[in-house]
Amino acid sequence: MGNVQKASQTYLEAAWNMFRERYPKMDKARVNMIMARRNINEIESYIHLAGLFKVGVEKLRQLLQKDDIVVPDNFLAVLLHSEAPRKDAEDLIFDLKQRDYSEDEVARIAIQVLYVIHDEWVKLNSREFFDPCRKWQRSRFMPFELIGLETALKYRVVLDEINMVLGLKVHTGALRSLYWQMQKDFCRKHLLHTREDLSEYLRYSDYYSMVPDIQEVIRKSPRITIQMSCS
Repeated sequence: MGNVQKASQTYLEAAWNMFRERYPKMDKARVNMIMARRNINEIESYIHLAGLFKVGVEKLRQLLQKDDIVVPDNFLAVLLHSEAPRKDAEDLIFDLKQRDYSEDEVARIAIQVLYVIHDEWVKLNSREFFDPCRKWQRSRFMPFELIGLETALKYRVVLDEINMVLGLKVHTGALRSLYWQMQKDFCRKHLLHTREDLSEYLRYSDYYSMVPDIQEVIRKSPRITIQMSCS
């Protein structure tokens, strides 16, 4: 059968939360059994989580590099796998403590990480867009600035686990203010005031170029989007 990479507790915490969202009716005992085996490949067959961690770490690496803080190459492995060596990650934690980011700085880092996690979620879960049982979820496939604060914060199941390892604390109030300003600026930039404006924008936007199957449907029938998020 080969070596099975055991999931870390960090990965399992995020996976459990994502399972509850993705499969709310799944028997709890079954979920517990899947988690107890700690088999990442098995868990990934139900949810696409490792890819969200990957893009989150890559974005974090880019952002911290500006402050000469190096995210080690094996940091993703530390987050995902229980047996991964943690020495380099401990050095990163020390560097972050020395830098002592402010509440606003941490929030600005966090919102950018959430942004890329959302785009990756859209790509990894594009098939759900066509699931007739999940029509209510179609608005989640809009650009990050339009999905609404409540949906944006769902990606904290990944972000918070990364930050817990790093010792960073994201204050929801600061994150909320940043998101609302981002949404307001986006709507102003693209002149989005009504649902009709939104439909037209999505119809011709390049956003869905990363998911051509969704792009085709949106351009043919843009009114399948759920509601206007801009206020």
